Amino acid sequence: MRLSLIGPGDIKFHYNKLLPNRGISLEIAKLYKKKGGKKVIGAFPKSDKTFGIEHLKQYINEKVEGKSLFDEIIDSGDWFKHDLIKGLLGQAVLYLGSSPGADGERHYAVYLYKLIQRFKDGIEISAKRIHPEIKAGNN
Repeated sequence: MRLSLIGPGDIKFHYNKLLPNRGISLEIAKLYKKKGGKKVIGAFPKSDKTFGIEHLKQYINEKVEGKSLFDEIIDSGDWFKHDLIKGLLGQAVLYLGSSPGADGERHYAVYLYKLIQRFKDGIEISAKRIHPEIKAGNN
């Protein structure tokens, strides 16, 4: 099962001194990998031309016990699309806390899920048409 983690990206700001590094999702992924987790997939807006992802390079190249943290990286498009689809990349979402970005990702995931499940009259769109890596609604 693929799980999409949504949560504050700045632990220092949101959680003060509870955890050492930035990004609660990153910290959980690192712990999962350290404990023998099988596969960690990262979603990054590698195609973004507006804001870029230079500030994320250190996380993309993150190592855990000498090995790459990420076994696979999904290009979620640009930052705007990334925020809309991040919650749909997993078969379930683990909401790790409130921040403006995390709340937006959760709300957009619910809204787009309703669209791909045809809960909105007049809208017929497949998940694969939005992004080929969307797993929400598969089971």
